[in-house]
Amino acid sequence: MLEIELIEIDRAKIKIEPAHILSLMGVPENAPDTLTMELIEKHISACLQLMTPKGGYSWVEAKTGGRTDGMEIEGIWFHTGKIIRNLFQKAEAYAFLVATAGPEIENKSALHMEHGEYLDGVIVDLIGSVVVESAFDQVKEHIRKIATGRGLKTTNRYGPGDCTWDVSEQKKLFRMLPEQCCGITLSETSLMIPRKSVSGVIAIGREVEFSADSCSFCARKDCAFRRVNYQGYKPL
Repeated sequence: MLEIELIEIDRAKIKIEPAHILSLMGVPENAPDTLTMELIEKHISACLQLMTPKGGYSWVEAKTGGRTDGMEIEGIWFHTGKIIRNLFQKAEAYAFLVATAGPEIENKSALHMEHGEYLDGVIVDLIGSVVVESAFDQVKEHIRKIATGRGLKTTNRYGPGDCTWDVSEQKKLFRMLPEQCCGITLSETSLMIPRKSVSGVIAIGREVEFSADSCSFCARKDCAFRRVNYQGYKPL
């Protein structure tokens, strides 16, 4: 049976440092010009006012047994691939999570791009990515606290697009959540709208493990969030 909850995201906890944006841009902290710093600081302030972050999750008991290349939950077969299935094999429950920064920041970025203000557009886009990840962190921490209170542990978050889990299965993931949860919908190609949105699944149990280096399990070299042999950041 699903337990579903929407999380009130604490806007005050979403803090963005200019150095973080510089890092995502590939600019050394001691190297930016005055104009770039002024733009970053201006857009951070504006985006923190514009953003409408939301988050939510569903919690469902795990089904034991089954094949080794996926998992069945509430009658839905998730073809996660063997890597993620192995990481989730000791799960007693799963949490399906989503978070969004809202549409306002990405609309602001698109407007800058339309006007030929490309640096502004890139900076705003990166800020949006940081906002949604920060909101998602709050949802994950909420899940971790609930799990701890029940004497359970949590794994890292994985989702469609990670490892060999096909992104098309995003549609299955969203079947585990209320319709248009947090205002998020899916395109025909399974992309989330608003674009600055994140989803995933966390395994919960007494014997599951969290890894500080989850990328070491995955051989995918073109992942935007890869931390092993990291080649650079690609915005959401």
